[in-house]
Amino acid sequence: MHKVTNRLSSLILESGGISTRQALQRADAAIDSLRPLCLEDLDDVLVALDRRFGRLTTGHSPDDSKKVYLFGSQIIDCAIALPGSSIEQAARALCEFVDMADQRGFQDWAAVGVHIDSIKLLRAAGTAMSRAQRDAVLGGLSQLARKRFGDAATAPS
Repeated sequence: MHKVTNRLSSLILESGGISTRQALQRADAAIDSLRPLCLEDLDDVLVALDRRFGRLTTGHSPDDSKKVYLFGSQIIDCAIALPGSSIEQAARALCEFVDMADQRGFQDWAAVGVHIDSIKLLRAAGTAMSRAQRDAVLGGLSQLARKRFGDAATAPS
Protein backbone atom coordinates (compact mmCIF):
# COMPACT_ATOMS: atom_id res chain seq x y z
CA MET A 1 0.00 0.00 0.00
CA HIS A 2 1.37 3.40 -0.97
CA LYS A 3 0.25 6.49 0.95
CA VAL A 4 0.41 9.84 -0.82
CA THR A 5 0.48 12.99 1.25
CA ASN A 6 -1.47 15.78 -0.32
CA ARG A 7 -0.72 19.45 0.05
CA LEU A 8 -3.89 20.27 2.00
CA SER A 9 -3.20 17.69 4.68
CA SER A 10 0.34 18.99 5.14
CA LEU A 11 -0.89 22.61 5.36
CA ILE A 12 -3.37 21.68 8.07
CA LEU A 13 -0.54 20.43 10.24
CA GLU A 14 1.61 23.57 9.81
CA SER A 15 1.54 26.26 12.46
CA GLY A 16 0.54 29.84 11.79
CA GLY A 17 -2.99 29.25 10.49
CA ILE A 18 -6.26 30.08 12.14
CA SER A 19 -8.42 27.84 14.25
CA THR A 20 -11.65 26.34 13.02
CA ARG A 21 -13.53 28.56 15.44
CA GLN A 22 -11.88 31.69 13.99
CA ALA A 23 -12.60 30.53 10.45
CA LEU A 24 -16.27 29.99 11.33
CA GLN A 25 -16.46 33.41 13.00
CA ARG A 26 -15.00 35.02 9.88
CA ALA A 27 -17.47 33.14 7.70
CA ASP A 28 -20.38 34.29 9.89
CA ALA A 29 -19.15 37.88 9.69
CA ALA A 30 -18.89 37.65 5.91
CA ILE A 31 -22.44 36.29 5.69
CA ASP A 32 -23.69 39.02 8.02
CA SER A 33 -22.21 41.66 5.75
CA LEU A 34 -23.97 40.08 2.75
CA ARG A 35 -27.30 39.51 4.52
CA PRO A 36 -29.02 42.76 3.41
CA LEU A 37 -28.09 42.17 -0.24
CA CYS A 38 -29.15 38.54 -0.08
CA LEU A 39 -32.51 39.46 1.45
CA GLU A 40 -33.07 42.10 -1.22
CA ASP A 41 -32.23 39.61 -3.96
CA LEU A 42 -34.41 36.96 -2.32
CA ASP A 43 -37.38 39.31 -2.21
CA ASP A 44 -36.84 40.42 -5.82
CA VAL A 45 -36.59 36.85 -7.09
CA LEU A 46 -39.63 35.75 -5.09
CA VAL A 47 -41.73 38.65 -6.43
CA ALA A 48 -40.66 37.88 -10.00
CA LEU A 49 -41.35 34.16 -9.54
CA ASP A 50 -44.80 34.83 -8.10
CA ARG A 51 -45.63 37.41 -10.75
CA ARG A 52 -44.70 35.08 -13.63
CA PHE A 53 -45.68 31.66 -12.27
CA GLY A 54 -47.83 32.08 -9.15
CA ARG A 55 -51.29 30.64 -8.62
CA LEU A 56 -53.06 33.50 -10.38
CA THR A 57 -51.02 33.36 -13.60
CA THR A 58 -52.03 31.66 -16.84
CA GLY A 59 -50.68 31.02 -20.30
CA HIS A 60 -47.57 29.03 -19.46
CA SER A 61 -45.38 27.49 -22.13
CA PRO A 62 -43.53 24.17 -21.84
CA ASP A 63 -40.19 25.98 -21.51
CA ASP A 64 -41.43 27.91 -18.48
CA SER A 65 -40.54 25.05 -16.13
CA LYS A 66 -36.87 25.72 -16.87
CA LYS A 67 -37.38 29.34 -15.82
CA VAL A 68 -39.11 28.23 -12.62
CA TYR A 69 -36.15 25.95 -11.90
CA LEU A 70 -33.73 28.86 -12.34
CA PHE A 71 -35.79 31.06 -10.02
CA GLY A 72 -35.80 28.24 -7.45
CA SER A 73 -32.04 27.91 -7.72
CA GLN A 74 -31.62 31.64 -7.15
CA ILE A 75 -33.82 31.43 -4.05
CA ILE A 76 -31.67 28.60 -2.70
CA ASP A 77 -28.58 30.78 -3.18
CA CYS A 78 -30.16 33.78 -1.44
CA ALA A 79 -31.64 31.76 1.43
CA ILE A 80 -28.27 31.76 3.21
CA ALA A 81 -29.41 35.10 4.61
CA LEU A 82 -32.25 33.43 6.55
CA PRO A 83 -30.86 30.37 8.28
CA GLY A 84 -33.50 28.35 10.06
CA SER A 85 -36.34 29.52 7.81
CA SER A 86 -36.44 26.36 5.61
CA ILE A 87 -36.75 28.55 2.51
CA GLU A 88 -33.93 26.70 0.78
CA GLN A 89 -35.66 23.37 1.39
CA ALA A 90 -38.96 24.64 -0.05
CA ALA A 91 -37.13 26.08 -3.07
CA ARG A 92 -35.32 22.77 -3.53
CA ALA A 93 -38.72 21.01 -3.41
CA LEU A 94 -39.94 23.38 -6.14
CA CYS A 95 -36.92 22.59 -8.32
CA GLU A 96 -37.35 18.87 -7.78
CA PHE A 97 -41.07 19.11 -8.57
CA VAL A 98 -40.64 20.89 -11.90
CA ASP A 99 -37.74 18.60 -12.78
CA MET A 100 -39.82 15.48 -12.12
CA ALA A 101 -42.75 16.94 -14.05
CA ASP A 102 -40.47 17.65 -17.01
CA GLN A 103 -39.13 14.10 -16.91
CA ARG A 104 -42.70 12.81 -17.06
CA GLY A 105 -43.69 15.22 -19.83
CA PHE A 106 -46.33 17.30 -18.09
CA GLN A 107 -46.73 20.46 -16.05
CA ASP A 108 -48.85 21.18 -13.00
CA TRP A 109 -48.98 24.94 -12.58
CA ALA A 110 -51.39 24.74 -9.65
CA ALA A 111 -48.82 22.66 -7.74
CA VAL A 112 -46.09 25.12 -8.72
CA GLY A 113 -48.29 27.86 -7.24
CA VAL A 114 -48.56 25.92 -3.97
CA HIS A 115 -44.77 25.66 -3.83
CA ILE A 116 -44.42 29.40 -4.47
CA ASP A 117 -46.98 30.21 -1.76
CA SER A 118 -45.07 27.97 0.66
CA ILE A 119 -41.83 29.80 -0.08
CA LYS A 120 -43.61 33.13 0.44
CA LEU A 121 -44.97 31.89 3.77
CA LEU A 122 -41.52 30.78 4.91
CA ARG A 123 -40.05 34.11 3.82
CA ALA A 124 -42.66 36.02 5.81
CA ALA A 125 -42.68 33.89 8.96
CA GLY A 126 -40.20 31.02 8.65
CA THR A 127 -37.75 32.22 11.27
CA ALA A 128 -40.60 32.85 13.73
CA MET A 129 -42.22 29.47 13.09
CA SER A 130 -41.43 26.45 15.19
CA ARG A 131 -39.50 23.57 13.70
CA ALA A 132 -42.72 21.53 13.69
CA GLN A 133 -44.56 24.25 11.75
CA ARG A 134 -41.79 24.51 9.15
CA ASP A 135 -41.70 20.72 8.89
CA ALA A 136 -45.47 20.71 8.31
CA VAL A 137 -45.04 23.10 5.37
CA LEU A 138 -42.25 20.98 3.90
CA GLY A 139 -44.22 17.81 4.58
CA GLY A 140 -47.16 19.26 2.67
CA LEU A 141 -44.91 19.87 -0.34
CA SER A 142 -43.64 16.30 -0.10
CA GLN A 143 -47.22 14.99 0.05
CA LEU A 144 -48.11 17.07 -3.00
CA ALA A 145 -45.22 15.54 -4.94
CA ARG A 146 -46.19 12.03 -3.80
CA LYS A 147 -49.77 12.62 -4.86
CA ARG A 148 -48.68 13.81 -8.28
CA PHE A 149 -45.79 11.43 -8.94
CA GLY A 150 -46.32 8.47 -6.62
CA ASP A 151 -43.64 6.96 -4.40
CA ALA A 152 -40.94 7.86 -6.93
CA ALA A 153 -41.20 11.43 -5.61
CA THR A 154 -39.80 10.45 -2.24
CA ALA A 155 -37.13 8.04 -3.43
CA PRO A 156 -33.62 9.29 -2.62
CA SER A 157 -31.82 10.68 -5.65
